[in-house]
Amino acid sequence: MQSSTNATALIAKSDATEVEKALLILFVQSDQTQPVSVSDISTGLESAGHAKINRSRLSNRLAKDSRCTKYQGGFRLNARKIASVEDVAALYLGPTRPRPTSHWLDGEILSEAPKYIREVIDQINVTYAHSCFDACSVMVRRLVETLLVESFEAQKSLSEITNANGDLVTLKHLIERSQKTNCFTISRQTKNALPRLKDIGDWSAHNRRYLGKQSDLDRIQPALRLALSDLGHIAGMVR
Repeated sequence: MQSSTNATALIAKSDATEVEKALLILFVQSDQTQPVSVSDISTGLESAGHAKINRSRLSNRLAKDSRCTKYQGGFRLNARKIASVEDVAALYLGPTRPRPTSHWLDGEILSEAPKYIREVIDQINVTYAHSCFDACSVMVRRLVETLLVESFEAQKSLSEITNANGDLVTLKHLIERSQKTNCFTISRQTKNALPRLKDIGDWSAHNRRYLGKQSDLDRIQPALRLALSDLGHIAGMVR
């Protein structure tokens, strides 16, 4: 996939329809959940060499297109239709990351998570669906580490997980401090699950003779889902 600036230039010069070009602008932005006004879409395309766009006409056409929805004065992609926009993007901008054929980890648990966390969950599902189980295991570890940090940060207690130099402690110490902190409480089941979730990522990342298997991940799936729910509530990512 092209960078956003290069992608806009390719979109502007492509023979895609005007509506498709607008949808592609929504697709390549850094956060697809954020709305973009028709004025900003048109200005971006025109700055990249596109002919003058009738903003009123484009707005009416987008309003009738099921692949996007009106939101906060602009438009954003319809989450249920992103696959069809990906197909258009692949045609004009080159291949995109494969889509998971199923969702091993339900990202909807963290309905209010920021993009960088939703992106990790998406990579977990893609790598699992395509049998890249070591990669999936490492991303599981990263997700757990990120959610622990987010939990302490949400409770304004980052000082509990930083060392004398102001750097974050390792995952091992994050887990230990999450089990002892007074700033939030996690369930006994999550306390027991966190070391297991760390181990599976460690084995895939650091043990040169270990190869992750689907069965390894399937065994920790319920524990991971519980940890996501538990930490997600603490971090304010669950509606």
